[in-house]
Amino acid sequence: MNFDAVDRDTGEVVEVRGGTPASRGVWGAVGLRLPEGMSFEEWQSVGDTLKAMERSVMWWVGDWLRFGETCYGETYSQALDVTDSAYSTLANAKWVAEKYPDLSLRRENLSWSHHKEAAALDPEARFAALSLAEDSGLSVRDFRECIRQQKNRVGVAPSSETCTVEDLWKLVETGRKYGTFYADPPWLYDNQGTRASTGNHYGGMTVEELCELPIRDLALDDAHLHLWTTNAFIFECPKIFDAWGFEFRSSFVWCKPQMGIGNYWRNSHEFLLTAIRGDAKRFNDKSLMSWMEVDRGRHSAKPEQVRGAIERASTGPYLELFGRSPAPNWAVWGNEVERGLLYRDVAEVA
Repeated sequence: MNFDAVDRDTGEVVEVRGGTPASRGVWGAVGLRLPEGMSFEEWQSVGDTLKAMERSVMWWVGDWLRFGETCYGETYSQALDVTDSAYSTLANAKWVAEKYPDLSLRRENLSWSHHKEAAALDPEARFAALSLAEDSGLSVRDFRECIRQQKNRVGVAPSSETCTVEDLWKLVETGRKYGTFYADPPWLYDNQGTRASTGNHYGGMTVEELCELPIRDLALDDAHLHLWTTNAFIFECPKIFDAWGFEFRSSFVWCKPQMGIGNYWRNSHEFLLTAIRGDAKRFNDKSLMSWMEVDRGRHSAKPEQVRGAIERASTGPYLELFGRSPAPNWAVWGNEVERGLLYRDVAEVA
């Protein structure tokens, strides 16, 4: 019998051929049947293999999603259909895998959960924390507590230089108002219980958490909102529009020339929904079509051509929500954007 298994020491996939203890028995989709006469050592070896597979599977899922995103663009809605996994499972696996893109950064003696606990740290602090966990043999629980207790120490402190939810409230306090909002939320199901915005740092956000953001307080009386959504959340968007003080008006489709995946239609598009506030009932440029074909980007990045179209359609000042990098003429808020850049850009576009 030939099959791929996992090395018990490294967690890496290896090819196993008939005759080794781990390959004894019948391995099937719904069970494992072991042969009579198996020695205790052979039985234990099978257990070691199962443990290594369990330790590795989240890495596999994360790397699978990263590969799919690179080849096919946004893949969460398709992956939900293919795997029947919870969104939080997929999102966590991909997020952690992205924090350790080079396999040499992953510690073979630590579990995936250890790596997850350290993933929010900056790279230098992440290395120091994992070294501490590895050298001290810390359990996941003890490692989590160690990070919490030492979060203000050099080398273990989570980065606090990027934007948090609190920064949106600070914009409200300054009296800033915007005529156009462009948002690409990190969607998270309500029943996944992460309370991601607790402590003002967000990862994935539930619809409820998105609704609580102070966008209504940042919007001019007449304003546009352009919101990216996925198949799984398209019917949740009206709740967000209502909470933020907007009404749905139209939709835009980003078409990708690359073949997507999915159990039904092969998903090769994404939706951008447009909502309005007050008397902002028309686009400035009435020649804009409701679709655009653009090659996919990396890491779920949306096409800059869409931003350009929004600038032609809608009146500033412009605020991008959940952005990843600065953009000319825009204030950009997101947990990958330096706080100083947000306020610098606010001053520049004022």
